[in-house]
Amino acid sequence: MRRERLIRPTTPSNPIDCSERVGLISVAHQAMLRLSSVLNGAL
Repeated sequence: MRRERLIRPTTPSNPIDCSERVGLISVAHQAMLRLSSVLNGAL
């Protein structure tokens, strides 16, 4: 099932998964930026 999804990106559930992944990536990116700024300030 998972391999078929990877091979066929035109499944109806993909747009939702992509949006969720983008949201998670943006949140993680913001967290990393905050951590890096805090570490740079501490140094």
